Formats: sequence, structure tokens, C-alpha cells
Amino acid sequence: MFNTLLRAGLKLLIYCGKTRLEFTTREETIRDGLVTKSIKRVVCKLGGTSSKTLDMGWCLDFGAIDWTDLSMALREFVANAIDRTVREKGEFLPALVGEDLRVAIVEDGAVRARDSYTRVFVEVNPDVQRFYGELPRRFLHFSGIPSLVKVSQLREQTTLRLAEGQWWWD
Repeated sequence: MFNTLLRAGLKLLIYCGKTRLEFTTREETIRDGLVTKSIKRVVCKLGGTSSKTLDMGWCLDFGAIDWTDLSMALREFVANAIDRTVREKGEFLPALVGEDLRVAIVEDGAVRARDSYTRVFVEVNPDVQRFYGELPRRFLHFSGIPSLVKVSQLREQTTLRLAEGQWWWD
């Protein structure tokens, strides 16, 4: 998911408590004895409690065949935040009310660490803006009625029957 954002040219910052993680790429030339190729290696620059730059061990092309849509990566970040909140707190509603679980568009000056929290900041472009606008449709958690997440919604049952050697929907 990091690579999807980086391929889209978006800046990605993650704060784990006070430690800042900034994912970028660096150009590198590789040679296998027959071919010379230029690649972009993914690196993570640390800030806050450290100033190291870590080589992540993969190149930007990793996942390019399967991870083609920016919304796939954004969905993963939101889903992971919801999953972690439910694991820690038992449910998400109090976290929404207390803004411990939050998805919002913030100004550059509001991009900062918060002790004991993991915060993910993705640069906004039109696709990110669209995803944010669709958030209530993508996740009931952020809809006008987040309690719908706990409601079982059953649809009219559709049965598949065999008639005269053909499959058809009833």
C-alpha cells in the first residue's frame, strides 16, 4: 500500500508516537551481469526520536501489477485503523466520539505527532479527496448512523436451481 501511494507521487508520513516515518524512494542502478537497470528503492526516513534512513528492502515496482488503484491503499489504512481500534477498545463508537479514531483532511500545520497514537498522513490530491468524500459509503463506521455496522442486514434469498441441464437464478 505504501508503494501505491508513492507511485501516485503522494507524500506519506506516519507517526508512531513521537517517531516520524517518511516514505520516499531513491534511485539505484542494478546490474545482473547482462542488463543494467535503474530502479527506485523504497526508503524510510526517521525523524523525532531518530534520524536514520532505513532501506525497506524493496523497489517501487513491487505490487504494481496488483495494486493499481489508489483507493485500494487508502482503504487498507482506514480498515487497519478500525481493526486496531476494535482490538484495543472492544468497539469503535466511543473511539469515534472521542476522536481516537478519525479520518479527516487537515492543513499542513496540523500534521504532527501525538504521544501513544499512530497517525497516518497522506498528501491530498483529487483521488484522495474523492475517497474521503466516499468514506461514509465505503465504511458504515463513518456514515451518519455508524451503529449500522452492528445491524445484520439480510437480503431476499436468491436460490440457484438446476432446470433442464441449465443453471438459472430464481
